[in-house]
Amino acid sequence: LGGAIRLARPGKVLGVAEGIETSLAAMEGMGIPVWSTVNATMLEHFVPPEDVELVIVFSDKDRPTEQHPRGHGQEAASALVKRMWSIGKKAIAITPKGEIPDGQKSLDWLDILNRDGIKGFPPLEAVKRAAFEHAFGIAA
Repeated sequence: LGGAIRLARPGKVLGVAEGIETSLAAMEGMGIPVWSTVNATMLEHFVPPEDVELVIVFSDKDRPTEQHPRGHGQEAASALVKRMWSIGKKAIAITPKGEIPDGQKSLDWLDILNRDGIKGFPPLEAVKRAAFEHAFGIAA
């Protein structure tokens, strides 16, 4: 637990996502390095390099289940963000907008890239600003 597939050199901002394909889509959509943790359980336990200042979690939007009423991807992302803040790292989770298509178990950032292109991703500066506002308790 805690590891990831390192798809690019980390910077001060590092993204993390479950699947390799989702991570590659997030790199293309946001223009930042993104690592893959393979699944939600590994995502929840991810440990970033020490020099990383902001972790952006590209959460999968999963359907609720009895075991994960808010969706496994969203719950794992939330737990990771809380843990990052508890160890002094800024972190924010972003979840795709839109409905999960009928017959699918989730909506992820590759789906967004395929559906909307890079326009479906929030601007990096907006994500950084939201993390800053969270850090200082400023209402967004």
